[in-house]
Amino acid sequence: NINTAEGARAAISNLSTVFDRINKALGSLGASQSRLFTISRVVQAAHDSYRGAESRIVDVDVAQETANLVRLQILQNAQ
Repeated sequence: NINTAEGARAAISNLSTVFDRINKALGSLGASQSRLFTISRVVQAAHDSYRGAESRIVDVDVAQETANLVRLQILQNAQ
């Protein structure tokens, strides 16, 4: 009962406890969100790196196949 001084003090104490719990939960959620954001950036960087490597591999494969085609065309024209 908040109509009495003792009841009001008890209610304020309870609210203070609840606010402390909320603040701790918000801090924990904020820390988790920060970790997830960091992990997301790391995964995105790795993805970009893998895509770049894949592109370079494809470029090398195309260049090698083109060189083979030119070599075969030269050999065919020489006959």
